[in-house]
Amino acid sequence: MVEFDPRTFYDFANYIKGMTNSIPEEIVQAAYRTCISRAYYAAFLSTRDKILLLRIREDVRRTIERSELTHAVLAEIIKKIDSELGDCFANLRKRRNNADYNTKIEIKPKDVVWALKSVDKL
Repeated sequence: MVEFDPRTFYDFANYIKGMTNSIPEEIVQAAYRTCISRAYYAAFLSTRDKILLLRIREDVRRTIERSELTHAVLAEIIKKIDSELGDCFANLRKRRNNADYNTKIEIKPKDVVWALKSVDKL
């Protein structure tokens, strides 16, 4: 079995972003939302995998590996390592939640650009 490289989610988000000028207008919002979501998961999964390679407490490891709290715990770990990066990760997570769950807002191209730049930082 081939191991999946989570950073390809970032590549996919960039690919979709590049296609938004040529897709029907009625699916542009879906494309923008998908870009933000995939950008977040590129950062989340890559960071999670790197942290799991470190020597960390077993209870923290279990939480990261198998818990619904994984996203929040990972954000806190990043903040402890680098507060600016932690804030960036938390903001990216918030925007991913909005893109995935908040149907009342419009996602704009600048939101996609911000998300992709954030992944570059992380």
